[in-house]
Amino acid sequence: MSTIRNSCLWCMPVLLLWTLFGCNNSSVSGPGSSVAFSGDSSSLSANIQPPTSAVRKGSFTVWAYPENPQPNQEYVIYTSIKLPRGTEEYDAGDISGQLIGTDGFAIPVGGARNPFSKFVFSAEKAKAIVTTRVPGAATSGIRDEISINSKLLSEKQSLTLVFGYEKE
Repeated sequence: MSTIRNSCLWCMPVLLLWTLFGCNNSSVSGPGSSVAFSGDSSSLSANIQPPTSAVRKGSFTVWAYPENPQPNQEYVIYTSIKLPRGTEEYDAGDISGQLIGTDGFAIPVGGARNPFSKFVFSAEKAKAIVTTRVPGAATSGIRDEISINSKLLSEKQSLTLVFGYEKE
C-alpha cells in the first residue's frame, strides 16, 4: 500500500478498484461502526462521540479511526456536520471537499456521487456524518488537511489531523 499511496499515477485506479470490490471493514471500523459505511440515516446514534483528538472548526468536527494509525494501516476520516435545528432534509451533495496528506495523497470528501465517502443524516440530531476511507501512509508523521464546504451552511473550513511521528 505504501507504494500506492505515494504514487499519484496509481492511486486513483487502485482506490476505484478498492471501492468497487471492497476491503476488510474490520480494519477500519470503530465505535459505532454500523455508521461508518452504512448510509442508513437511522444508524446515526448518540453513541458516535468524537474522541478528544477531534478537531473542531465552525460547524465541522473531524477525527480519524483509529486515532493514530500505524504506517500502512487503513483508517477512516469522520466528518461531522452540525446542522441548524429543524433541518428535515439534507443531501450528501451539499458537502464537498478534499483530503490532502503531506505525503501528496489526495482524495475527495463528501459529494453525492463520491465512491470514497459514505453519508448519513439524522434530522432528530440535526447532524450529518461523512466517512471517508483512507489507505495507510508509508510512514508516520503525516498530516491530513481536510477542506470541507457546505452550501446550506454557507461555510468553508480547513481542518488538520496530525498522526504519530517516526521514532528517531
